[in-house]
Amino acid sequence: MNKIKVLIFDKNKLYKDAISHLLKDKEKIKSVFSISQYEHVIPVVEKFFPDLILINNLNVTKKELEKLVKNVKTIDNKINIFLLKNKETILNTRTERYIDLKVSVTKDHKYLYSMITKYINTSSNENIKENNTEFKFHNLTKREMDVMKLISKGFTNRAISEELVISERTVKNHVSSILKKLSVNDRTQALIKCLKKGIVKLE
Repeated sequence: MNKIKVLIFDKNKLYKDAISHLLKDKEKIKSVFSISQYEHVIPVVEKFFPDLILINNLNVTKKELEKLVKNVKTIDNKINIFLLKNKETILNTRTERYIDLKVSVTKDHKYLYSMITKYINTSSNENIKENNTEFKFHNLTKREMDVMKLISKGFTNRAISEELVISERTVKNHVSSILKKLSVNDRTQALIKCLKKGIVKLE
């Protein structure tokens, strides 16, 4: 397994710096970036592409958290998002879907490190296996798969753009690319083909 790049976002500077210091000394951690300002998270993600983002949501509003995790997954869906949770942590379903793992703040740093290395190692292998199978037979990108799955749920282009935080024009480009790759004329035919192949499921 490659060494892991970690980004820590916590408005509590003392706690953030302590966790950062403890993780930096670990064998499988390549680098640790620590941020206490909400508006700095996405620029750092876009520049350094961490393997994992560790978020303490204690001092972040629910709206800020939802927007943040959605934007991170839009940049790169393979980035793992861990949430440091406490007894007051309550997430809505829109935010919940973007969280890969919730870790109790009462656990020590050794437990946190073990979960980081175990989860990323396992999930990366599973993702590689799953994605290779999908791409081998359908040649769809990860973003095109995201769009196709939302189409299967009846989302319009506008709804897809809002869900994935991209423009409607970008959605239209993805849809056009999907139709071309699947050799079909419209969204319905694309959905039928993907359903037959088991790539998407009606929910």
